[in-house]
Amino acid sequence: IGPPGAPTSQVAAHLEQRYGYVSIDVAALLDGLARAGGPEGELVAQQRARGKPVDASLVSPLILAEVYRGQAMGVNNFVLCDFPQSVKQVEFLEHQVPCMSKPLLLEFSRADAADLAGASSAGALAELQTDAYFLDERQAMIKALPGLVKIPLSLAEVESKG
Repeated sequence: IGPPGAPTSQVAAHLEQRYGYVSIDVAALLDGLARAGGPEGELVAQQRARGKPVDASLVSPLILAEVYRGQAMGVNNFVLCDFPQSVKQVEFLEHQVPCMSKPLLLEFSRADAADLAGASSAGALAELQTDAYFLDERQAMIKALPGLVKIPLSLAEVESKG
């Protein structure tokens, strides 16, 4: 996990390539649901537009479907990109799939996070997403994740590896 615009998918791709994990891009799953429309899609779009975590009841079934599909093909190691967005999501997943979770946090300063978000989203949306990420409630959730591994990064490092 990381702030908006953090290179979480690149890190997941590296883990997939190096260790054979299967990457599940949760943001892409949510984008697909939002594009599909309907009541659930509209709710996902609204929650994401406000910079809020998507309800566990909406995101968890999407993830479970991908995990079960991978397990049916013999895969047992997954990297979930842009997940979790709440402790409740982690608890639900661990209850449904016997697993060991190790959340990785790509930790950026607020200024670097704002620049990352600005590069990936339009002005007001980028600011809203960055503000939502740095709210005390969100930061408390991140700190509460069991087994959290912090990877300190800077925008300069990301750009140099680019």
